[in-house]
Amino acid sequence: MAGTPCTNWPIVIPAQACETRQAPRPDRCGACASGAAKNEGKMVKRLLKVSLILLLTTPAMAEEVWLQIEAKRSQAEAIEAAQGYDAQIDGVAAYDLENSSWNAIVVGPVERAMAPALRRQLVAAGLIPKDAYAVDGANFGQQLWPVAGRGPSNAPSLGAASAGDPPPALGPAPGTVDETPAAARAGEARLDAETRVALQAALAWAGHYRGTLDGAFGEGTRSAMADWQQDSGLEPTGILTTRQRDQLLGAYKAVFDGLGMEMVEDDTAGVMLELPLGVLSAPRIAPPFVIYEPRENASPAATVLLISEAGGSSELRSLYAAMQTLEIVPETGPRSLEERNFVLTGENDEIVSHTEVRAQNGALKGFTLVWPAGDEDRRTRVLAQMQQSFATLPRKVLPPVTEAPGEPVDLLAGLEVRRPIFTRSGVYVGAQGEVLTALEQLDRCGHISLGSGVKVTVSHSDPDRGLALLLPETSQVPMATAKLAQAPLRPEQTAILAGYAFGGQLPAPTLTTGRLASLTGLAGSEQHERYALDARPGDAGGPVFAPSGALVATLQPRDDLPRRLPDQVNHATGIANIVGFLEASGISPERSRSDSALTITQLDRLAGQVTVLISCWE
Repeated sequence: MAGTPCTNWPIVIPAQACETRQAPRPDRCGACASGAAKNEGKMVKRLLKVSLILLLTTPAMAEEVWLQIEAKRSQAEAIEAAQGYDAQIDGVAAYDLENSSWNAIVVGPVERAMAPALRRQLVAAGLIPKDAYAVDGANFGQQLWPVAGRGPSNAPSLGAASAGDPPPALGPAPGTVDETPAAARAGEARLDAETRVALQAALAWAGHYRGTLDGAFGEGTRSAMADWQQDSGLEPTGILTTRQRDQLLGAYKAVFDGLGMEMVEDDTAGVMLELPLGVLSAPRIAPPFVIYEPRENASPAATVLLISEAGGSSELRSLYAAMQTLEIVPETGPRSLEERNFVLTGENDEIVSHTEVRAQNGALKGFTLVWPAGDEDRRTRVLAQMQQSFATLPRKVLPPVTEAPGEPVDLLAGLEVRRPIFTRSGVYVGAQGEVLTALEQLDRCGHISLGSGVKVTVSHSDPDRGLALLLPETSQVPMATAKLAQAPLRPEQTAILAGYAFGGQLPAPTLTTGRLASLTGLAGSEQHERYALDARPGDAGGPVFAPSGALVATLQPRDDLPRRLPDQVNHATGIANIVGFLEASGISPERSRSDSALTITQLDRLAGQVTVLISCWE
């Protein structure tokens, strides 16, 4: 008897597993060993039922899900489809869906841990569509089928009927062709343009169509239809019948069930697009964002930002950098920054975040979608709907950003931000965006980024000179590169330091005027020069210019241990050592040919072009 299977829907469990209480739901096994022969007889009577054999050796958690295999507009169609599936699979039911005009055909319930394996086996057997997916049943309304008295609502057994019961009435099986090709083509001819495009979109979503969504059913669309029919166990005619169109569109649109997709027109931000309002809380304005946080107990826990602010390319770059500090934008993921737009994707084990912003007509407009990880089907569909529906309203933009009184430093517009371990300054010295900076403490960084958010790596370093060359992971073209002085300054000559003294709180570097105190360090080091100027920690690595704008030194971080030096005593790596380091790193630096002093305005402009903020992250 131990080798005789007993039924524990929807899997056939060996009786031995029931006897040892190792079945996935031992409480449902009952006296399965003693009733195995009886169950075998019932299985024979229901020849059209197909059972899946799955041995589980450990108990599953009690959480249960259903596999949604189809969705229908009308209840009659849902019942008919459920009856057809029930001819081949046990545990089929139909429910109307709350807050939706659709009705779901499902198989279940089954332990959540078992659902992926069950789906794979049912798909492999050709019993359910490939686009079936697990649902938690939270939006199930009235059970449409089986009706009361026809069977249990949660897990009918394969051998549930007694030996004397008549076999169940068989509805049309899912593979039945319900129209001739001529009738199907005639029905197809009556479709409006929107439905034809929707069918192509559904075929593309199912992985069969790669053409343009134009509503024209040419060779590519016909081939996609035939492929979908074949994968669904249908005759591959290349012309979808009415029922097949409903099945395809039902599965395509069922992804949105419970999400409450609605068009939102935000006059304050000047944007309009479709949003999943069913899972979002009421919006709050925190320039440059309109923030929709997750609705309490909503599934999925999604977040949406509408982005709106005045500005052009410069503000776009600043926003791109700021967005990458937000906790809702994980550090890993593809991203690109161009002159007039950026796309920013971040993902980790918990969330996937997508941001896109465009600069147009003096304003930055865009959005962010944050979605739980592991739900790519719905996320990509919602994202595509937001992208397709996105439009801007002219001359409407959120007011300028104002810092909220008392807002913590780890918040931006009320959103949590990541803070770097430290920041410093650097200077562009190469045409591909190579940056010269101070080496000290860079070994503490998990990764390093420039002010624009571009990640960089240390390509060359020299501990004796205290210099590092940073190379962008993606090629960058700086606005300008520093021109190196032909000779060092003379002691007591004026020197101008450029740096992000306040750690990026200001949008541009600050200038500090000082003088060269000595061509050697306090301890007599010839690797470093000593300057008398007032520097802050964020200035470290920044360029020191001659009055002509030529680069003469790179500022080093202060080391006050074991002695504290006066505030205006700072050391820098001089021009001779910079040239030697760059040449050893494969950089041919451009040399300055002018000794004429620049105005303070010209120096300020030069510093803004060649000085860059560097951030060190865990």
